[in-house]
Amino acid sequence: MKNDKGATASAVTPITKIDNSAIIRQARALFLAGEAVTAIELNQALHFNDARKVISILRAEGMPITDCYVGKYKLYWLNKNENRE
Repeated sequence: MKNDKGATASAVTPITKIDNSAIIRQARALFLAGEAVTAIELNQALHFNDARKVISILRAEGMPITDCYVGKYKLYWLNKNENRE
């Protein structure tokens, strides 16, 4: 296989580049608005392919994101009653 850098442009944002990006801001806004979403729904809303990494970054920033399984999917939401300091 020929590795041609200009041949294809990736439509997916690399994981290492998402810190402080629009993707993080959009995800934060969804959770602050009270949305409860699955990783699939978050990927679709953000046009991204690794919602769990975004959730991990938001949790590391101190957002109290809670999750639980609903059927075979995990549902994520902001737990405003939990104080993470």
